[in-house]
Amino acid sequence: MSAIFISHSSEDKTVCSELVSWLQSQGHRSVFLDFDPELGIPPGRNWEQELYQRLRACRALIVLCSEHSMSSDWCFAEITHARSLGKHVFPVKIGEFHPKPILNDLQILDLTVDPETAYQRLLRGLEEAGLDPADMFDWDGSRPPYPGLLAFQESDVAIFFGREAEIREGIDTLNRMHRFGGARLAVVLGASGSGKSSLVRAGILPRLQQDTENWIVVPPFRPMQSPSKRLATALAGTLARYDVQRDWKSIQDELLEDAAGPESCGGALNGLAEEIRVAAERSEATVLLVIDQFEELLGHETDKQENRLLDYLRAALEAPDAGLMAVVTLRSDFLADFQ
Repeated sequence: MSAIFISHSSEDKTVCSELVSWLQSQGHRSVFLDFDPELGIPPGRNWEQELYQRLRACRALIVLCSEHSMSSDWCFAEITHARSLGKHVFPVKIGEFHPKPILNDLQILDLTVDPETAYQRLLRGLEEAGLDPADMFDWDGSRPPYPGLLAFQESDVAIFFGREAEIREGIDTLNRMHRFGGARLAVVLGASGSGKSSLVRAGILPRLQQDTENWIVVPPFRPMQSPSKRLATALAGTLARYDVQRDWKSIQDELLEDAAGPESCGGALNGLAEEIRVAAERSEATVLLVIDQFEELLGHETDKQENRLLDYLRAALEAPDAGLMAVVTLRSDFLADFQ
């Protein structure tokens, strides 16, 4: 499926073709333009179903704004559908028009005054949204293409196929949560061996990591028998990525001391998330915790400190204005215990 969807009026085909040619000259190959003989809708397909399927699968929508497109019900439907899915939307002015209210909060690029500057700003916007053609996923040919019974990892992203719909659904869900607020915990639920870890590690996370404007991804970890240690190690590694050296043991002590408090406020974890955002110089980004095999957090009755981490994590995620979210994988047979 195409990464970039071009929304336009049929009256503006010439500008559309010029835009696609420019995108291709910059290295973008995954572009959908409905009338293009190679990139567009194949003959015999249901065009309406195809359009909505392509919209669901894309990562960004470029809207060519003119009086024709702004008066088109289909263009309006494409914009509203893309925004409801949390897609990146880039309005580009190609002629005189009256903007739709749904575009009022977006910066509109103007191709009619200084095309070269507008194109460069569009390129930069696509890169910040994780659509950098120079940052495609490469595969190390020395690695075996199938890891056997082990989960696919981030380094396997170039050969992880067949889960495109689930990857897109996961990314769209997280982007909606980031943009609109509300719940801060996403659960990838499935039976043992169904590929939850592979989906998250080799499918969703590498693509979120490209969207550096919105996401700072903490390396995924399994709780195992010492979840506080594993969490502290992941946080220390994230800080080290931005040249901030923190000993994981001191972070663990900080987390456990805070978790043992009477109200389990989660302040230390949110403080560390803020420290990461400052170090990364991404004040608006969300720090994403990734906990694999979350069911391992449910069995620490013998260790009261470790057992309180569930309450602590909940408190941290529910704190007002927390710049923190979590995505976890959970075996479906543990759902009742988790609830």
